Amino acid sequence: MIKPYTVCVLLYGDHPDLAERVLSSLARPVWYRSFNLRIAWQNLSVESQMVLLKYVDIFMEKNDNPLLVGPLETCMKGQEPYYKYPMMRRLIRTHPITTPYVMWFDDDSLIRPDAPDEFFMDVGNVMAHCDICGHIWQWKWRGQQARYIKDQPWYNGKPIRKSIPFITGGWWTIRTEILARHNWPPEDFEHNGGDAMLGELCYQQGYTMKNYTRGVGINCDDSLVGSSAKRRGFSQPPIGVRYSPTRNK
Repeated sequence: MIKPYTVCVLLYGDHPDLAERVLSSLARPVWYRSFNLRIAWQNLSVESQMVLLKYVDIFMEKNDNPLLVGPLETCMKGQEPYYKYPMMRRLIRTHPITTPYVMWFDDDSLIRPDAPDEFFMDVGNVMAHCDICGHIWQWKWRGQQARYIKDQPWYNGKPIRKSIPFITGGWWTIRTEILARHNWPPEDFEHNGGDAMLGELCYQQGYTMKNYTRGVGINCDDSLVGSSAKRRGFSQPPIGVRYSPTRNK
């Protein structure tokens, strides 16, 4: 049976509470028939590692009912400097994905406790009418980002607008074929701004996006209000801001 989703989760640092929150939110056995699970972890504290190990055991559980077998497919350790997008690329591209959709979670996102058992079905109903869904925001291009876009293989000649709608990177669901077609995320992506670039790719290539936040908390603190979490770890200028065609070749 081909499942609808490959779910990818990225854990980071000394945040066992967030690791517990996101992994426990996926641990409803009724959902195991819906997704394969890939977990990446970067620079975890001992306490966070203990949480990860607990859920590795849970997600690898065997069962006489094949529909309830744990969904864990792979678990990968990151390397310094612990950038987001190289780890995302490894999760998505190291092993072929056979599901129609990929669903991404940063560790400060989760499926809310009040989400219905039909959560994955609901997302599928939305995805039947779009190419990517999640929380839509707006980004104004800065520095050399417009020039960077024009040099990308996915640039399709459409005028670059001053700002672009995009799906915030903390949680999203996309058609797997789009990631494969555009070799996404690119090899030169490091840490900040990949979500806005994906928004521009969707615009250039004519892919449709839908706003969807039902049942999910995206980049949130304990309030579960979207985008309420504090930024953690490494930060850098967004992709393309300091782009120089000569320097980057």
